[in-house]
Amino acid sequence: DVLGKSAADLFGAAYAERYGTNEDALLAGGPPVSNVHEVWEEDGRPSHYLTSKAVWRDGAGEPMGVVGAYRDVTRMVEESRSRG
Repeated sequence: DVLGKSAADLFGAAYAERYGTNEDALLAGGPPVSNVHEVWEEDGRPSHYLTSKAVWRDGAGEPMGVVGAYRDVTRMVEESRSRG
């Protein structure tokens, strides 16, 4: 169960330091964010993921936390680079 856990709880301190600022800004009223992240796989290949985050609100509109989603966009990034 992830409800009530922080990024550090789920992914470790290094991740939280790098990406936690986005979540703090969201909870402070900032707009949803989307970014492409390069991740190096165990076999040395780079993969690219589109991540999106937004505030999760209750029925009264009060912030409950941050919800996020990701999508593997490696093929799109590779095709874009090959076109120049």
